Amino acid sequence: MKKCLAVLLCLGTLMFAGGALAATVVLNFDDLVGQAAVPGNYAGLSWDPNWTYYDFAQGPWWSPFSGNTRIYTHNFGGWIKFNQTVQFQGANIGSDVPSIAHWEGYLNGVLQYTSAPTPTYQWRGFLASGSNLLVDEVRLVDTALDYFIVDDLTYSTQVPEPGAMLLLGSGLLGLARFVRRNTGK
Repeated sequence: MKKCLAVLLCLGTLMFAGGALAATVVLNFDDLVGQAAVPGNYAGLSWDPNWTYYDFAQGPWWSPFSGNTRIYTHNFGGWIKFNQTVQFQGANIGSDVPSIAHWEGYLNGVLQYTSAPTPTYQWRGFLASGSNLLVDEVRLVDTALDYFIVDDLTYSTQVPEPGAMLLLGSGLLGLARFVRRNTGK
């Protein structure tokens, strides 16, 4: 009976330790200066090579939402791949030319969601993904002229709680001790 309780306690501790907190990331691109292609591994992500950043002044529809730098693409949208699964919220978009944009979220190459198409003609605002599903890639898709800026790209990652890591470690130690004691090693 004691052995069964010990095993159940260790396994319960291991299962309870799986909790995580969401950490929100907002990329405002302000550490990029000048104008060039967004580096392929910028912020630990993979970027479509057609994304370009720039920090010079422009009219109201093209000005950044925060800081000095924003990104754009002339590829009828562009993709961004994350190094883990994330919950993608969206980004600020600005345009003064006829355009219709939406997000597509993918997990392991499989489409998970498509946000509502948003006309972006003389528009500045947050283009939301509209989904809480986890993805490892997003694509900004433009079905019209494709000329807009993107700023303040926002997503959430899963971060292990310190208490959960402590529980995981103690559960593993308890399980190892139980196995060692019962195998005579």
